[in-house]
Amino acid sequence: AYPDKGVGDCEDYVLEKRRQLSRMSISLADLLITVVRKPDGEGHAVLTVRTDEGDYVLDNLTDKVKPWDATGYRFLKRQAIDNTGRWVSIRGGQQVLVGAVQ
Repeated sequence: AYPDKGVGDCEDYVLEKRRQLSRMSISLADLLITVVRKPDGEGHAVLTVRTDEGDYVLDNLTDKVKPWDATGYRFLKRQAIDNTGRWVSIRGGQQVLVGAVQ
């Protein structure tokens, strides 16, 4: 669901950020919903934005846009680059398919 009246959880904000950026003609293949584990062990959703200069993370817990490797998060899975209906696990820099929407 999208945030209602500016209120929502991390998944809601990821969806809204993705929607707004796609309206600015940024390809959905470059706007990947990503599941991470925070340093305290809690699960969290962020938006990974792929650029020519690397992948950056948009996160509702901070106003700063950070390179993915500067977040302190452990990356678990994200939408596949070639098909956002597929989810891939992130293991040691390799992506392994974990689910798909038919």
